[in-house]
Amino acid sequence: MGVSGCGKTTIGKLLAKEFDLPYFDGDGFLPKENVLKMSEGQPLNDSDRQGWLNALTKPLYALKVHRFIKKE
Repeated sequence: MGVSGCGKTTIGKLLAKEFDLPYFDGDGFLPKENVLKMSEGQPLNDSDRQGWLNALTKPLYALKVHRFIKKE
């Protein structure tokens, strides 16, 4: 997450290439409700983000990149 145009996609793609991993754009995992809310200028809250985070986790675990994810 970060402001538009700060280089998130560029850095993400470079890291994916460096580690020979696919690049996933987080926006592609947003529920339609979240996109609508943001388009209306409403910020997302933690509850809104939970489904998005769960959706992002699935392809990562499918790729077995969980070895990079620190468990708290």
